[in-house]
Amino acid sequence: MSHILKTKMEGNDRKLLSQELKVNFSMFDSLSKGLPKQNNLLTLHFINLKLAPRSWGNLGNALGENKTILNVLLNVCNLNVHKHMQLLMKGFQKNDTIQSLDLTDNEITDIEGMTVLNMIKFQAEKRDNEIWSCGLRN
Repeated sequence: MSHILKTKMEGNDRKLLSQELKVNFSMFDSLSKGLPKQNNLLTLHFINLKLAPRSWGNLGNALGENKTILNVLLNVCNLNVHKHMQLLMKGFQKNDTIQSLDLTDNEITDIEGMTVLNMIKFQAEKRDNEIWSCGLRN
């Protein structure tokens, strides 16, 4: 792979990071801090990204706070480590705008699959509760 991180913004702008892990670690933490404030980011695509558990948690929290991202693609990102998936989904489940999540080529096992399923279940219950409470008000 020639890059680790690809972001697609309006106008197909792309931002690339190097494959040197040390450089990416500091850049990625800065990216996670700025992600909740991004108003024009529609698609976030990570390819072959290897992170420490703390960084996966930071990404999950950042995605949970962002209100414009519609698509998240995490391909070949070593998410078959249960702790990584747990930390990512914990923050991720707070997001209401993401319409698609692509976890292709992560060799996800049943354990990680259940973590994703629980996030989807949480989102569905949250939406049902919002619809139900809106129905009561009208």
